[in-house]
Amino acid sequence: MYIIIFIIILIFNICFNIYEKYINYDTKKYSIIEDNVTEDIDNINDILNNGYIGYRLGDVVKGYFKKNESDYFDYLQSRFKNSIANEYYLKTNGDQNKTVLHEIIKSRSKNLKIKNINCLHIRLGDVVSDGNKPDLPNYNRLIYNLSLDKYEIIANKLINEFDVNEITIIGGAHLKSSNLNESLKFINNVKNILLKYNIMVNIRLGNDPDEDFLIMCNSNLFIKTGGGFSRIIAEYVNKNGGTVIDLL
Repeated sequence: MYIIIFIIILIFNICFNIYEKYINYDTKKYSIIEDNVTEDIDNINDILNNGYIGYRLGDVVKGYFKKNESDYFDYLQSRFKNSIANEYYLKTNGDQNKTVLHEIIKSRSKNLKIKNINCLHIRLGDVVSDGNKPDLPNYNRLIYNLSLDKYEIIANKLINEFDVNEITIIGGAHLKSSNLNESLKFINNVKNILLKYNIMVNIRLGNDPDEDFLIMCNSNLFIKTGGGFSRIIAEYVNKNGGTVIDLL
């Protein structure tokens, strides 16, 4: 009897360790949706919604997992069965296919309540090592965010070129990271730059990544950041007749 119990525990631990880097979440879910934000965001839990840890839509549609970690699709189907990423995988077998992706976006956008807003996308979590220097290359030597100086340029463009006086900052982290406080610093730096130009700032952090993705794809104006995820959104916004600001 004890041997059977030991074997069951051993199998459970093996399975858990395989997916630990994806499943590391608890039952609490944090997020923030707030308009006209003036105070600094000070809770790292607002960045990381534990309900979506391990959900990597951008890497799925880019074909990354098909080439590098095909076992991720088993996790995707068990944990995020109704997600855009899983629908995309079932229709493409994980290969890149912009036509299929755009069809999914168009179909799922029919019931989207938030459309045609102005969005600023920022990358958070493990790609931000210094909130005062968000443009530093990260662990894989890639740059995912603009320098703070460029956000000054963007704020000036919003006011003087596009007559935009309201923007929604959208971001979130898909993995737990030791430097989430630097992400908070980064968010607040960007927010304060925009406020300096009298631009009203709305915040969406740590929310459903599929909904955030669709909201950004349906932007009236989209401020792109680094990485394939933001590039995919920018391509759709352009295709949809929106405006894209890309200073990276």
